[in-house]
Amino acid sequence: MKWSRNASQISSTIEDICRRRGIDNYYGRFAYPRISINGQEIQLSVLDTPNPKGLILFLPGTNAYALLYGEYLLALASFGYKVVGCDPRCHGQSSGANGAYTIPELVEDVYALVHYFYRQEKLPLFLSGSSQGGIVSFYCAAKEEKVAREERRPSVIKGLVCHNIADLAAADAVELTRWPKFSTFIKKGVLALARWLPEFPVSMALYLNLKIEPVRHMGNAWSILQRDPLLVDMVRMKTLASLCNTPLALPVEALQTPLFLIQAERDTIFKVAYSKRLFDRLSCPKKMVVYAGLPHYMIVDEVPAFIGDVSAWLALQLNRP
Repeated sequence: MKWSRNASQISSTIEDICRRRGIDNYYGRFAYPRISINGQEIQLSVLDTPNPKGLILFLPGTNAYALLYGEYLLALASFGYKVVGCDPRCHGQSSGANGAYTIPELVEDVYALVHYFYRQEKLPLFLSGSSQGGIVSFYCAAKEEKVAREERRPSVIKGLVCHNIADLAAADAVELTRWPKFSTFIKKGVLALARWLPEFPVSMALYLNLKIEPVRHMGNAWSILQRDPLLVDMVRMKTLASLCNTPLALPVEALQTPLFLIQAERDTIFKVAYSKRLFDRLSCPKKMVVYAGLPHYMIVDEVPAFIGDVSAWLALQLNRP
């Protein structure tokens, strides 16, 4: 199916997803404002809650969009939070050419959104993200901490709920690719090509094996990419380059924003050993739970398995000074 930003087609797609999963169609439960950030029109999917105890800004995975995670977002709202799903630039219904983004651009956009909502809502603010969205959330918290220290003020991010994190500039980040044994050599070529051909399209199949990642009632991640009109199955050379070497604003060991790390035991992209090594480097208030038997897309497929842990952790952070 051809990629599209047509609202009626998106509504039909969500209806089909919900039918396949045997759940009520949630498309009509969200509001859909747009906001201009850093020269881009960013699409939001918003769940308002009476007298919210906090606000959770959610970021989806690579080339995905917020509504795909509707069951997770609805569960968060049911615990009394205002929830804002964000389609990053070049994702979903937001502006920007297909797959034509870099990690630093996404971090700058989310940083601007964080401060916009903090000023507007005056609520405790949490970031949550899945896969690439978890990485961007992690990176945004580092940037916010660095700026807050320079400006001698507290960070406005109360905590992070991340399904996957990474330190992209570290040597072991090659483990996140499809060909880890060869990625050290491939990385040099990608960085060189990105200088000359930054917009050159690259299929996601070249660096991620999505066919082995199951998605409940939907086949596998690759088949969904081919079927969903709002998903794109490629990025650009500049995107890959930024995934190879973007440093955090602060060292991992210096970060102090509280973090709850959600980890699927059967995740073939972010393997348990990689996540555990990175988690052990953190000195912030932290929690990591490995969910037995679950695959990478657990945050889409298995919300009841982990949402109680998320709710309890968020409540704990709200009571933190």
